[in-house]
Amino acid sequence: MRSKLLFRFWMALLIGLFSCSPRLELAPPDNPLDPDNPDYEPPTAVITYGIADGGVSTKDSVTFSWNGNVITRDFSYRFDDSNWSGWTTSKTVTFSYLDELPHRFEVRARGENDEIQEIPTSSGFITDAIEGASLILFPYRQTSNVGDTLTVAVMLEEVTDIIGAEFTLTYDPTGFLFIDSQTGAFADSIQATGLQVVEVDPVPGKVSASVTAAAGSAKSFSGTASLIMISLKTVKAGTFTLTLGNGVLVDSNRQPVTINRLRGELLVVK
Repeated sequence: MRSKLLFRFWMALLIGLFSCSPRLELAPPDNPLDPDNPDYEPPTAVITYGIADGGVSTKDSVTFSWNGNVITRDFSYRFDDSNWSGWTTSKTVTFSYLDELPHRFEVRARGENDEIQEIPTSSGFITDAIEGASLILFPYRQTSNVGDTLTVAVMLEEVTDIIGAEFTLTYDPTGFLFIDSQTGAFADSIQATGLQVVEVDPVPGKVSASVTAAAGSAKSFSGTASLIMISLKTVKAGTFTLTLGNGVLVDSNRQPVTINRLRGELLVVK
């Protein structure tokens, strides 16, 4: 009887000791992929090289590079209004033939757990690669399909006190057919006598044109404006170049103005 009482006493004592001991809390799993981990960081892309947000690019091409945090597996990016690229482990990209416009680059990360960065990392900037009076084709680059009709604008860029302009545009006659041309905003601003197409020669693929203010007109133009719009129909797949040459600008004193740059256009026909 006494031994049973002692046994019960010692059992009660042990149970009491264990019930009064502090309970051990299991630490959360140290898994960086677990969103429940208090140290979890969602996949994030960081731009490490390129034009800063709100900046200005003085070149007509730009390169961006980026990195991701520890959870990141791959990336997707887009430029302006284009579609998102496929997922890639590449961390750099170059965009060329940029027009004198605002642009935006965006990149997003995808994690090992397939989570996608909710708000992409982005940089918005302006391209200002042309300095001084110039004649350029706009847009700088176009992509189309065989059978499409393209419109190419011959632009006056950053001109001052101009009353007249001339140019020659050459194209590959095996890839394009000349359709028509129309005057741009420049003609209206100077009360031009009208667009004079000096020559449209389909054999070498050449268009020569001039726009001049009416005799005695006191109006001149400063700034950027379209000079002429030219429509071409694509007839063959390939990569082609439109070239501007024989550029002439005339100021209000009927004197020639130095042209800083004649810029053509790249056409990709699929």
